[in-house]
Amino acid sequence: MHLDPCANKRWYRLPDEADSTCHSVEVHLGFAFGRRFWGQGYAQEACRELIRYAFSDLRLPRLLGGAEIANERSIRLHERLGYRLHRNPDDEVVAVLVNPLAAYRVRQFEERDRQAANALGNPVIDWYHNEVPGASLHLVAEVVETGEIAGHLQERDRSVPDGSRRPGQCHFTLAVAPEHRGKRLGGCLFDRVEQFARHRKAVMLYTPYIESPNAPAASFLKERGFAPLEYFPSALDLTSFDPLEFAEAVERVERQGITLTTYAECGDSAENRLQLYALEEAAHAAQPFREVGPYVPVHYAKWEAEFSKREAAAIFLARAPVTGEFVGVVTGLEWYFTGTLPDWLGRGIATALKVRCIQLAKARNLVSMETENHEDNAAMLAINRKLGFVFSDPELACIKRL
Repeated sequence: MHLDPCANKRWYRLPDEADSTCHSVEVHLGFAFGRRFWGQGYAQEACRELIRYAFSDLRLPRLLGGAEIANERSIRLHERLGYRLHRNPDDEVVAVLVNPLAAYRVRQFEERDRQAANALGNPVIDWYHNEVPGASLHLVAEVVETGEIAGHLQERDRSVPDGSRRPGQCHFTLAVAPEHRGKRLGGCLFDRVEQFARHRKAVMLYTPYIESPNAPAASFLKERGFAPLEYFPSALDLTSFDPLEFAEAVERVERQGITLTTYAECGDSAENRLQLYALEEAAHAAQPFREVGPYVPVHYAKWEAEFSKREAAAIFLARAPVTGEFVGVVTGLEWYFTGTLPDWLGRGIATALKVRCIQLAKARNLVSMETENHEDNAAMLAINRKLGFVFSDPELACIKRL
């Protein structure tokens, strides 16, 4: 692959360009790959990096390219890269790619940009203002002539400031105003995403969006190698929920000698805190989340600090017969989590605990309960459907391995 100066002779002129563009010196992007490496995405990824260098670093106004009319693979690649294609007088396909940054200025986010960034549908997340220096990226793209905010990018290294369950992962959100889409501005901002992630030595990129008809993010992310993972948000109408319909499910668990209780009823003690901590950590580690790295346990001191803010009466527990060991937990009124120790799965514990949690919510005159489940967590999805949760449009968590 190479960037070479070349004379823009007549055959590079596009139909809407003046003759004055001819005979000037411009830059040509050329590439060639061995046949055994075709069809694996190497050419597209390498070209994108060279285009990023040409436009972002060298600030070239545009790049030239082309192919013989019979070279369909090269022509399709130029199309995917965003080139405008045209047949010249010699019946060859010529390609011109204009630097989208020529009309835009990319700069650091400032507080005065908040309202405009939020209006793009990509709300500013305030943890970008409290991060470890260098561990986040926050940019806007503005139109040079008017100063209008046309794009907004936020990215962070999720492994700081504390260890997380996704070490080596960078999380980002990116939005471009509808009237500025299709001009490669999104692609140029995404180049910054990958550049930052590689600088942080990340192994994965993650971005969420709400799936809807004609969602522009779908094709944008797929083209850049992302695989979708779905999260299903759902809500339960508590005014129509009848706990008596699930009395048998609760009794089934109790007939096994399993006690359904709350942390408040168990009593707060150092031993019980350690038991609850161990249960929640084991349940988190066992969750079947594809494309998520091994769970990194939360340090006990940090867990205990957060535990002091929780309501003991809203933590529902299942205790094993004889030993009294904590084997299942549901917290649905403070933060949504359901977990059962692996050896105790399949006994109906999660369903029974959720019924008890819903009963408390009804007793407090709450009218709805919301939750969210990863597409790989089939067991929890089935439980929520059985209890009457109604699912809304899925949220996609799009993942790319670097």
